[in-house]
This record gives sequence, structure tokens and C-alpha cells, in this order.
Amino acid sequence: MFIRLKTRKQGDKTLSYAYLVSSKHRKKGAKQKVIRYLGKVYSFERTKNRSFDDFINGPAESFISLKPLKTSLIGLVKLELENHDFTRISKNKYAKGKLLVNLSTKDVKDISNSKPVCIAINDGYLTSYTLSKMLNFKAPEALERNVGKALAKRILAAGVLLDQGIFVLLFQKLKRELSIR
Repeated sequence: MFIRLKTRKQGDKTLSYAYLVSSKHRKKGAKQKVIRYLGKVYSFERTKNRSFDDFINGPAESFISLKPLKTSLIGLVKLELENHDFTRISKNKYAKGKLLVNLSTKDVKDISNSKPVCIAINDGYLTSYTLSKMLNFKAPEALERNVGKALAKRILAAGVLLDQGIFVLLFQKLKRELSIR
């Protein structure tokens, strides 16, 4: 499955909307099916470049080794939101204009109408779907290399920039939690 953007003209504006799409290959070519509407797309540029160490006020190694994997992933999302000028309004809620990201409920929505939205950051899309897939990551029964690829894919799909050193720490944590050999 992947995220497909569709654009529509509305007066002099071009608006983008995100959809979760599956693809099946057939003799006549690929057949795509829309699985879910993910929301109107809002794009934001990175305005800050804080590191994870700076964000958590200490070394990432200590934080990641002491906290559950999900807590570390939430920390990375919080850092990315702050680097894109979202404002922290409570422990796990961030807002920018009428957009709200609730990391506890994994909601990414427009608070003016409660509709889902898609936040395009970096090279990914932060949506309720991608946030949920990342935070609820279940390692596939596969080779260690494939587990690492699956984790990295989920993180990058949600628009979170991933430093190689931080990823290595996350993967080591995942290996310890799952006892992957």
C-alpha cells in the first residue's frame, strides 16, 4: 500500500488530497484501489534544525536505552513537529493554525471541522494512518535486515527525518525488546 495524492482545482487554487491505495498486478496491468481517504494535504517547510540530543536535553543513547521503543518514536515525531513550527499545547498534542496532532490518540486532524488531514513534511506524510503504523510497529517474522527496513520505512513514511545513529539505537532497542538474533 502507498499514499497517492490527487489534486483538484478550486477557483485559482490547486488543492491536494491524500488517499491510501493498494495495487494489484494483473495481466492487463496494475489495478489500484482506494482503501482510505487520509485528508487534505498541508505542506510545511522545516524552519528549525534541532537535534534529538538537544530536544531531549541529553544523550540519545541514554534516552533510547531507558525508554520503550514507542516512547522514543513519539519523541522523534515531537522533534519533527517542533522543527516545523508546530506548538506544543500539552504533553502529546501539537498544533499549527487549525491543525492538531494528538500523539496519544494518533489523530491528525483539522480542529475546525474534525476532518482528517495529511501533513506533508520532509519526504513523507504524517497522517493518522502513518502515525498509527509507526507507533504500533510490529516486527515481521523475517530476517533482521528486513525488520530494520520495515521499521525505517514506517518512520520515513510518516515524514520523520532519521539520523543514521539514532536509527541504529532504535534498531538495537527493537532487537532487545523482541530478542531478534
